[in-house]
Amino acid sequence: MFAIGEATGEVCREKVQLPKSYGLGKKGKKTYGAWLGEQVLYLSDDAAPLRSKVGRSGRIFAAKIDASSRLTVPEKYNGAEVRVSGRISTIKVEFLKKDGS
Repeated sequence: MFAIGEATGEVCREKVQLPKSYGLGKKGKKTYGAWLGEQVLYLSDDAAPLRSKVGRSGRIFAAKIDASSRLTVPEKYNGAEVRVSGRISTIKVEFLKKDGS
């Protein structure tokens, strides 16, 4: 994975729009996710970089990304502001409160 750049957005109907330049919505491409706390989600096309972020006790799962590069997230994040940052081997998705913190 080679994803660089940042974007901001909002969770709408349990979906987060990811930059199309990351190429995550391609058919047959697997993307993995791992939560670091309640507010930060890391994505990658390989489990090894995620393991280094969340440690051995962290749970890695198959992230659900549709053909339009929209990531499905839990309902509790609806309306939250989102900051997406490409970090070469991982993508950091940070969920922020309405006031930006």
